[in-house]
Amino acid sequence: MFCNYMRRDIMIDKTEELMFKKIMEEIEQEFSGAKAIEYTKGVWNNDRWFTFPKILAGAQYCVDVMRGNGLTAVELIKQPADGETLFGNWMSPLAWDVVEATLEIVEPKEHAQVLANRQEMPCAVVMWSAPTPKEGVEAEVLPLEQGTLEEVEKLDVAGKMLLTDKQPRSIKVAAAQNGAAGIISFYLTHPDDLPDATMWINGWSDLPGGWMLTKKDTHLVGFSIPPAKGRMLRDIIKNSSKLIVRAKVVSRFYDGILPGATGIIEGTNGHEEVMVLGHNGEQGANDNASGCGAMLEIGRCLNHLINSGKLPRPKRSIRILMCAECYGTLGYVTANMERMKNTVACVNLDTVAGAPYAIDAPLQFVPNPHSNMSYTDVLAEKILEAASSKNHNFVYRTLKNFSMIDNLMADPMVGSPAHSFYEIGKYWHTSADAPEILDENTIKSSGLLAATYLYFIANAGYKEAQWLAHEVAAKGKGRITDEVQAQITRLFTTDISSDESLSKLKIEGKKRINYLLERQIEAVHSVKRLLSEAEISQISDALDELSEQLNQTAIDETHRFEFALDEYAKTHNLTLREIKEESTETERKAAQMIPKRKFIGTVTYDDLPDELRLKKSSPRWWGELGCALYWCDGKRNLLEIMNLVNLELGNLNADLVSEFEFLAEHGYVSF
Repeated sequence: MFCNYMRRDIMIDKTEELMFKKIMEEIEQEFSGAKAIEYTKGVWNNDRWFTFPKILAGAQYCVDVMRGNGLTAVELIKQPADGETLFGNWMSPLAWDVVEATLEIVEPKEHAQVLANRQEMPCAVVMWSAPTPKEGVEAEVLPLEQGTLEEVEKLDVAGKMLLTDKQPRSIKVAAAQNGAAGIISFYLTHPDDLPDATMWINGWSDLPGGWMLTKKDTHLVGFSIPPAKGRMLRDIIKNSSKLIVRAKVVSRFYDGILPGATGIIEGTNGHEEVMVLGHNGEQGANDNASGCGAMLEIGRCLNHLINSGKLPRPKRSIRILMCAECYGTLGYVTANMERMKNTVACVNLDTVAGAPYAIDAPLQFVPNPHSNMSYTDVLAEKILEAASSKNHNFVYRTLKNFSMIDNLMADPMVGSPAHSFYEIGKYWHTSADAPEILDENTIKSSGLLAATYLYFIANAGYKEAQWLAHEVAAKGKGRITDEVQAQITRLFTTDISSDESLSKLKIEGKKRINYLLERQIEAVHSVKRLLSEAEISQISDALDELSEQLNQTAIDETHRFEFALDEYAKTHNLTLREIKEESTETERKAAQMIPKRKFIGTVTYDDLPDELRLKKSSPRWWGELGCALYWCDGKRNLLEIMNLVNLELGNLNADLVSEFEFLAEHGYVSF
């Protein structure tokens, strides 16, 4: 339940004595939640139809708003949507359009009715649904019990419409290959809460774990209906001998464009940028039109404050980027690597306008991966804390680890620290994600934190870098202390009954302390990104001193940890002893492998031959393999990488030696 999330510092102003106090005050006065909602609706009015022509119209709307608000270098981005171009290792989707889609009961006649009509409910048709014959198709409905690929393989599905309450993507390829007429899905993530809502099925890939349809994928008709209607169909089938429906879909696939939009507020130094990005082309008002709406208002707000003289023109330009989630982002990054090298920070506004208590979800903050530690983690949390203190309904949660939410600029191969802010909630990817769930106060709080973050970094110099280094060091000391206390708590709450178990706990605990120390020192030194070469020389002694202070904290806390272990050993008649860690055959093999990654971002397997990609689930959404790939720098061996993954994520269950051998065999990495 949502009530388990804590409200942070309710109505206590946390901007006092903070470096960004004046910036936040000016933005708070100028930023309009109502205007951000207006922009959100402007994007949603096009993107809710989620065809490529409508997505293009939505991108053009963003271009027009940015130009109207005085941003410069405004551009309509046109990337290929040909179903075969690779952005990193993500294969571009094939463009798709649909002008009509209806589903109706033909028999039994007493139940004749329209089940789905695209004109009344855009989500009624699956994105990338294949067309039917011009006159439509009549087919018997076959209900699935498990909704699994194995069930489809066992049944005679030829010519039938398959009815399922499970995610239809998982059976799509089996249904197509076995001659099914199509799939009727009444899958919903919260069916009991929203029985009359329709799920947006926005992926029609054949690949397990895949997403958008490419030229490699099969074509199949697909409909989505509310859970209440799906249950009704099951009841009709149960009480009748046969249920016949007529489906008609007028759609097409073609080589098109994947559109986006970008523009900047110009800085004074001419080459560095700070970026805010969000997704266009999704059907929801909150997910994702609200991110675009918030960004458009950030652009208007900051440009007005700068042009009016209330805020000085920043050193670095502030770039706004709207594009297709992951695919469009990777397309932009790979086409603009020189620009990205000069992009000092990024923030992704995903879903940022649902009142947390209404949508039953907090705003979630995703930190950087440990392979790209940055001061921005601490800065973003400080600003988030200050913004939430001004709105008691603005509830947030900081995630422990990085996860892939279109923040791939944090990939060390790109090198920009990158954060994501997002809400999920019960309306996610459903027809209920409409303007009615948007909240002016929430989108203003989201815009306030993002605009403050962007402007502060855009104009940061030596003084700000000094302050940030001290903030990061203070936070780092706390993290080391907290980790040691967690280890001590684990010690006294776990039944450790052998010398070996206690000794292993000591080894693992000290590894963890040293690991955290290294990451915190990296974060302290990351403030150099804001400085000139001369300024870096000037600040280096201070950064070294702060690093030494962190090191002393680690020494002191290690001593406290060892003292607790000694206490426990005496109390339980145990002996701490040296344990010689013997390498396994797998570890010895990993130590000889030094992987070099050949692509930006996560691996998807979109480009593998069918005989391989249909059997191997796509690891595109981070996980242990994604984490390992980010640690690949061409110098570390795989054993070192495995240890780092274990320390970052807290566990390592994957067979990374086999995974990397597979990657090397298919050209994703080399040794």
